[in-house]
Amino acid sequence: MFLILLLAWVLKISTPGLQAENISRTLARSLQEILQTARLGPIPGGVVLVCVALFYTWLVWAPRRTHQDSEEIGVGEVHV
Repeated sequence: MFLILLLAWVLKISTPGLQAENISRTLARSLQEILQTARLGPIPGGVVLVCVALFYTWLVWAPRRTHQDSEEIGVGEVHV
């Protein structure tokens, strides 16, 4: 689900021709165009890109981290 959301967002920021009516080209040709379309209201596009990158980095890292607990729940065995 998050991968589809990321791909849709990348498509949105890389194709300013889909958003504006009078632009003839369909792909962004510079980083400045990507940053311009990535902005979110008053938040600059660079900040948005960094936040998205940090979120997806965390999304990949979170399931891979190991629990250092010595209790039963950290090992995965539960006695009922």
